[in-house]
Amino acid sequence: METSSNLRENLPLLNSMINDVGNDSSDEVVEDKALGKKTITFFGSFVLTVNNVSGPGMLALPLVYQTAGYITPTIALIAICIVSSLASTMICEAMALVPGNKKFTERLEFATVIRHYFGQKAYILAQIFYNLSLQTLNISSILVTAQVMDELLVYVFGNSYALQVWPPAFVPAVNKGDDNVVPFVDDNLVFTLGYLICMVICMPMGFLNLDENIYFQYVSFLILVVLLVEFAVQFFLNGIETSYVPLYGEQTTVLGVVIFAYTYVVTIPSWCNEKKDNVSINKAIWVSTLTCTAAYICFGLLGAMAYSSISTGNLLSYMAVNSPPFTTFCVYIFSLGVIGLGIPLFSIIIRYNLYVGGVFGNRWSAFWGTVFPWLVSWLLYQGNGFNNFVNWASLFINGFINFVVPFVLYLKAKSTVWNKKNKFSVNKNYWEQINADEDLDDDGFVEHFSFPPFIEKRKLLLKWIPTVLAIIVSFVIVVNINTDLIYLIFLHEDVVG
Repeated sequence: METSSNLRENLPLLNSMINDVGNDSSDEVVEDKALGKKTITFFGSFVLTVNNVSGPGMLALPLVYQTAGYITPTIALIAICIVSSLASTMICEAMALVPGNKKFTERLEFATVIRHYFGQKAYILAQIFYNLSLQTLNISSILVTAQVMDELLVYVFGNSYALQVWPPAFVPAVNKGDDNVVPFVDDNLVFTLGYLICMVICMPMGFLNLDENIYFQYVSFLILVVLLVEFAVQFFLNGIETSYVPLYGEQTTVLGVVIFAYTYVVTIPSWCNEKKDNVSINKAIWVSTLTCTAAYICFGLLGAMAYSSISTGNLLSYMAVNSPPFTTFCVYIFSLGVIGLGIPLFSIIIRYNLYVGGVFGNRWSAFWGTVFPWLVSWLLYQGNGFNNFVNWASLFINGFINFVVPFVLYLKAKSTVWNKKNKFSVNKNYWEQINADEDLDDDGFVEHFSFPPFIEKRKLLLKWIPTVLAIIVSFVIVVNINTDLIYLIFLHEDVVG
């Protein structure tokens, strides 16, 4: 199989890591084995984007609907869907406006686009915060997946085991039987059997390129669709009770959860580099996000109406102890197949950014993107403090990176076009391109503009739309963080997000 051969080609990265430290800096930035090719089809683009959007954020939506009511969560989901889709298309247009990259022939990642428009200092800051955000999300996903694997082992075989670091010993899992299960409850450091199984399965996928990983994303997408249908059936079997969801309620957690549910924008440049030329960026992004938003609303509302008093921000944890055996088994498979198979995507995108940006060579980019998260995550297996940190980092860092930076990049890119010395010549050609409105050229490439022609021709709208969106999103993020602080410090209540 093609995927298996590619996997074998990339695994030597890990085996030769230590021997090549001295020569690593001499790697060429453009190398077939280090970067994927432009082979991702429209369906592959749809699957990849849906998988990137669908993640842990959706699991908190039923609780949000129960506490906040019908109106505001639905409005927030639709609004953030529009904002995230615009942010995604705008960062792609900013990439296309880099000289010589109209057809995305130059390899640009999220941080290197920032370097082109804002210089080296901004690039350094972008690399730090960008990689910090993705690493925390990746480590968080690893922890969730490993814990679920241990829970699955306990559920199927009656037990799981771990190697306790000190005092050295093999210890069995503890099945607590509630909706907040961590199979190993002592404070001692443990390296669990579930963690080992997840590492053996997921780590090798992180050495693949994005276009090669698409086959695993098809599997993840299939699991997502089939199990969402199964969960919907279970919701109806439980009985749908509309009184469980008020018209309007407590709004504290709405924006934090919804913003977290759409933090996929940072993955878009990597996909854009490897999609086929005839794949429309606008169609791929908008179809994917609208589909996910419809699924979010259905899952959130039906889940909220199916259970009288959801006590956790992760509905699957609640369902695991309040459902028939088959649905309980599906809960575990969903966590492993959807969240677990998202881990290699984070690893690949981290590796791409470090490699294309010239921070590290091929092998050490693979180490920091793929190996490092697995080396450190087990140390945090039983810690709640890291999960709280991830929630705050996701809202603050990911909020600004996903929903503010793309608008700023778009404004800078457009202003570069508008400020050319030969304005008439540049603008004339520019309007001719706009009138094409994503028409295919002779070699099948789809021209990309973020807005339809009637907006693209109005410079004032092109300036004000991203500016207003950036200001509103920044205000929402700051207000939400301040609200969380007030609740945590003065009211001592748990904040979902």
